Amino acid sequence: MVSESQVRRVVRTMGYTDRPDVHRQARVLLLALDIYAERNVKYRDNWRRSGWRGIVVRVRERSDRLWDMMWPGTGEPEGAVDDAVDLINFAAFLVRAIGGETTRDGEWWQ
Repeated sequence: MVSESQVRRVVRTMGYTDRPDVHRQARVLLLALDIYAERNVKYRDNWRRSGWRGIVVRVRERSDRLWDMMWPGTGEPEGAVDDAVDLINFAAFLVRAIGGETTRDGEWWQ
């Protein structure tokens, strides 16, 4: 978990305005980074194998899960946090893939 002092240090180091809303946003993004760093020890950037097409599929899966959990109003918002954070990380993978870290097809679609 990311501490308030870590959030404050990142916000200040990056030169952002030291405001509560910026801290709250940074905390979510740092949580996603923390989970990525922890999981990537075992997964070793396997997202690259799917290419950006596979990443878009994973983004769609997480979006669909969130829709199914949240839209009817019967789901528990707390249960959606894991999928929402995964969505943040998959979106980051997509940005990285578009930036050239993998191909459209990766290894999956060849």
